[in-house]
Amino acid sequence: MSISDRIEEERDFALNVLLHVGALTTCMIHEDDIYEGNGDLEGAYKYANNQFSKKDNPMSFEDRREMTDIIKSVYEEYCGCDSCPSCESNFRE
Repeated sequence: MSISDRIEEERDFALNVLLHVGALTTCMIHEDDIYEGNGDLEGAYKYANNQFSKKDNPMSFEDRREMTDIIKSVYEEYCGCDSCPSCESNFRE
């Protein structure tokens, strides 16, 4: 697996965790738009750590710290916007 594939896989995992616990959410109309949900970053860490502990779920993370750092990084990319950007732009027009 190449480095870029590994990075993409880890970021996809982090995004899926954040969406699973509701820390981030998607728009009901614009399904590709992701924005801040309930902000439960601690819940995301707990869920991810549970997944990390499962023996049948191999991950490419070096350790738990790397995993939580990536989760935080992905979360920070999307936080700060509490509604769908596409919907917001339609309302402004």
